Amino acid sequence: MRYVPPRSWPLALGGYALAGILPGALDGILRGQLVRWNLPPAAAIVILVNVVLPILFVLTAAFYPRPALVLPGVLLALCGAVLVRIALSGPSSLPPSTGYFPVRLHPITVVATLISGAIALATCFATMPLRSVGVPPDPKACRTCGYMLDDQMRQCPECGEERA
Repeated sequence: MRYVPPRSWPLALGGYALAGILPGALDGILRGQLVRWNLPPAAAIVILVNVVLPILFVLTAAFYPRPALVLPGVLLALCGAVLVRIALSGPSSLPPSTGYFPVRLHPITVVATLISGAIALATCFATMPLRSVGVPPDPKACRTCGYMLDDQMRQCPECGEERA
């Protein structure tokens, strides 16, 4: 098993935020490219929501497999998507109100982010046998109870487990 350092959680949250920011930022560029290729520009949303967003969620969950971080990651991705939409909409003459944020939240983005979060959660559970968040155990410690054994001890005084 490979252990991921527990202090890597800010990078994981950054990955989830990037998963919300990147599709919003690439939307206009991808739409323009699809028009140049004589394809419908609405296919950009399909590509970003069905391919890019889940891949970014899965990569982040595989990098830091902690299921408790997926829900904050989903919220960060939604906030990132809204902030990109606000930034790309241009300056507004009206000051932002409490209803300004939910108006910029697209329903397709909400559903896609929630589904990608579920996929990320499944990825966390699937990679846990191979990768775990934490500090690796000391090789000198008892495998059953964690009691520190020295080189001469063949049996753990705490639990009675014999060292192989």
